[in-house]
Amino acid sequence: MKLLSLWKGEILVHPGTMNQIGQRVADQYGISVDDLKRQNGGCKVTRSIAYPRHEAMWLMAMETFQNGSPRHSYPRIAAWFGMDHSSVISGVRGHARRNGLDMPQRAVGSWKFAA
Repeated sequence: MKLLSLWKGEILVHPGTMNQIGQRVADQYGISVDDLKRQNGGCKVTRSIAYPRHEAMWLMAMETFQNGSPRHSYPRIAAWFGMDHSSVISGVRGHARRNGLDMPQRAVGSWKFAA
C-alpha cells in the first residue's frame, strides 16, 4: 500500500498481519471477520461475502518481504480462512481478473512464476 506524505512524498506502508488485513477488508465492506472466514459450514456464499474474501486473499498473497519473496504462503492463507490452498489460488485469480490486477509472483527454487 502506498501513501502520500507531505514531507517524504510517496511512501510504501506495510498493511500488516493477516488479522489486520482481514479486519480492514471486513470493515471496508461492512461485514464481520467471521463472515470473511469460512465459519458457515459449507452454506452457499453470496458475492457480498465472496468478493471481499477474494480481495483479502489477494492482499495477503501480495504481501512480500524486502527481498521480494512472499510473506504468506497459500497454505498459510488458507489456514487463516479455514479452507484449502486451491480455493485461495482460485480466489486470488478471480480477484485479479475482475479488477485487472497482477497476480502475485511466487518462487520455487530459482524459478519465478505467477500463481
